Amino acid sequence: MPIAKERELMDKLAILRRSLDDQEEVLLTQEHLNAEVSELDKDIDAEFSKADEQHNSVIKFAKSNKKLYKKVTNLMKEASHLSTEADKKHKEFVEYRKKADNQHAKAMEMLETLKTHRKTASEERQARWKVVKDHRKNIKKELYDEKKLDTAADDALQQLMSGGKINL
Repeated sequence: MPIAKERELMDKLAILRRSLDDQEEVLLTQEHLNAEVSELDKDIDAEFSKADEQHNSVIKFAKSNKKLYKKVTNLMKEASHLSTEADKKHKEFVEYRKKADNQHAKAMEMLETLKTHRKTASEERQARWKVVKDHRKNIKKELYDEKKLDTAADDALQQLMSGGKINL
């Protein structure tokens, strides 16, 4: 082989060796990048799994929230209805209370009037009884006066002794 051809081949070989070194560096970089990408893919897959789990949890909570919302809504409606009914009943109670207070006031007034009448009647009865008692006392005093009885007995005895009649 002639030297010129050999030199040409050696130059090509040197170029190819440099190219091979460059390619090996690129290959190493690529392998390193592939390894990093592979790791990132695994991390991404793990994060997607976590995201799916979290998404499923969110869906579960959303369903639970929907059920609770319906229950709470129904309870709030019932509470509102009960509050309205309680307000109505309270108003009725207040009206009945006013009527009862008026009736009570009238009854107390009537009771006071009755007490006054009873007291007056009792005082009148006591006054009449006092008059009757005083009258009885006076009658007893006059009828059973010892001096008068003795005088009457003496007069009756005198009349009998004189032969007369006694009138009672």
